[in-house]
Amino acid sequence: MDQTDDEQLIYKLALHLLPGIGPVSARNLVSYCGGVKEIFHTKKSELQRIPFIGTERAKEILKYKNFNKIQEELDQIKKNKIETLFYLDKNYPQRLRNCDDAPILLFYKGNADLNSEKLYQ
Repeated sequence: MDQTDDEQLIYKLALHLLPGIGPVSARNLVSYCGGVKEIFHTKKSELQRIPFIGTERAKEILKYKNFNKIQEELDQIKKNKIETLFYLDKNYPQRLRNCDDAPILLFYKGNADLNSEKLYQ
């Protein structure tokens, strides 16, 4: 994992852990803001116009400062060789892509072919 990948994963973990933000709202945020990192750098007035966000959630997003905890999570992920799959990743399970409330971030360890043809038979 390089520095850019680390930074992206930090923002993905932050989105995953944001209080009051579930999978549907998270997808809306990514879609409207143009990316995960951008969510945390978007103006409150723009965030609160996103469906399912509103004023209170926009405030919570912008005041989120728990990136030290996120760095600890990242360190544990690396130390334990845990892999992550974000819902926009090409290897994210196809069967979950059409579920509105599917998790935005999956964690696994080892080899996992979650799109294997055998799963569909």
